[in-house]
Amino acid sequence: MSKTKALGLFIIALQLGTLAVLGLSLYTLFNVLSTAISAETFSMKLNIDERTGDWVFTLDANPKNTGVLDVRLSFRIAVVDLNGQLIAENSKSVYIEPGGASPFSLSIVVPAEIAQTQELQENKGAMEVTFSVRTLGDLVGFTNVLKIEGEGGT
Repeated sequence: MSKTKALGLFIIALQLGTLAVLGLSLYTLFNVLSTAISAETFSMKLNIDERTGDWVFTLDANPKNTGVLDVRLSFRIAVVDLNGQLIAENSKSVYIEPGGASPFSLSIVVPAEIAQTQELQENKGAMEVTFSVRTLGDLVGFTNVLKIEGEGGT
């Protein structure tokens, strides 16, 4: 077999392998996203600490990986004021193997002196939730930012 023919076969095999890996990656992303977007997987609540007056936003999650490749999920929650200034934020990243789950809780605290401002009491400002899922060594992924604005939000 000539070197040119061998190189051609190698390139074809490499392209087919790349397509197979891309297909597995997309299959994994689709499965993780389809199970992640449900009421059973995520819940968010606001509690007010009666002792201090602080607002505590908590995201409870139990994401599952029903795909065939491992995934890394990243979450970021932030509260911003009308001027877009960051009030509070927190983030978390979890690694989930195929067929596994990784329950976690993520909280942010808005101090009472900021929570009691007229701006936040009137539900002005915004909450940003950033969700990212990546697989294949972070080569393939999807990121979404959800911005929940209050009345007169940013």
